[in-house]
Amino acid sequence: MEFLFLTGCRPSEAISLQWKHITPDCSQITFEGALVQVGNGERVRVNGSKNNKKRVFNCNQRLQELILKIKPEHLEPESLRFPSPEGLSISFLYPISSRWFF
Repeated sequence: MEFLFLTGCRPSEAISLQWKHITPDCSQITFEGALVQVGNGERVRVNGSKNNKKRVFNCNQRLQELILKIKPEHLEPESLRFPSPEGLSISFLYPISSRWFF
């Protein structure tokens, strides 16, 4: 949640982030895609964002420290920045009564 507030990015953009989208010193993030959920519940990667623009976001010190704190020592550029406990993409939709919230 803190990441979403500090960047203002969409949840679908955050869950699609891979380490290759973040500079080695964690000072910049490139938002260039999203993971969207289709009718059957499967999540698929789409290039571009809702407005089809790639955005480079400069991280402030608080965000940079947040990212560095959880950055693995040996990371794979293609691995997700926010994986589920199983290492897969996370779902940001949670059923609450009969309505869906994120």
